[in-house]
Amino acid sequence: MAIQLIEAVQERLGLPALVKITPEENEAQKELPKASLHQVALVAVAGALYKITRTNEGCVRLLLSGKNANWLTLEEAYGTHLPEVIERINDYGIADAAVTEQLLRDIAHTCLLIIHEELTTNISTDSIREFMSAQRHNILIYVPTDLQLGKLLKDKVMDDETNHMEGPVSNFMHKIENFLS
Repeated sequence: MAIQLIEAVQERLGLPALVKITPEENEAQKELPKASLHQVALVAVAGALYKITRTNEGCVRLLLSGKNANWLTLEEAYGTHLPEVIERINDYGIADAAVTEQLLRDIAHTCLLIIHEELTTNISTDSIREFMSAQRHNILIYVPTDLQLGKLLKDKVMDDETNHMEGPVSNFMHKIENFLS
C-alpha cells in the first residue's frame, strides 16, 4: 500500500495536522485539549468507509460511485445516527450543523477520489476491501474514544482502546488483525 488514506485527505484538503490518540491521552482527556473538528470529521468518514467495505454490496457501491459523484450519502453510511454523528463532531469545535455536514461530504468525496486514484490499475471489490483493511489501524489511532464511533457504526471494535496502542508487539498484532479483517 502506497498511501495512508487519512493523511492523504488531510494534505489534499489542507486540514490541520492530525494528532494520534493514545490510551494514556484518552485517560487524561478531560485535561487535554480535544482533537480538532477536522480530525474527528475525517476519522468519522474514514471509519464509515471502512465499515461499508466489509460487505460486497458496499464495495460495489463504491465502485459504481465513480470519480465525480458522491461515494455514498452520509445517510446510507450512518442511517438514523447521522444527526448524532454531526452533533458529536460539533462537540470538537464550534460549527454549524450544516457546515459540519458539508465538511463530512467534502471529506467523503476526497476519500473516494483518492481510493480511485490509488487503485486505478486494479479497481475491484477485492482491491477496495483490501485497501480499506490496510487503513484500519491508521484510522483507529486518530479516533478519540469519547466520539464512540464504534457505537454509531455498530462496530464495537472501533471503540476498543487497545486499537490505539503502538509499539513493536502492538503493530505486529494490528497487522494480523488487518489481515484477518
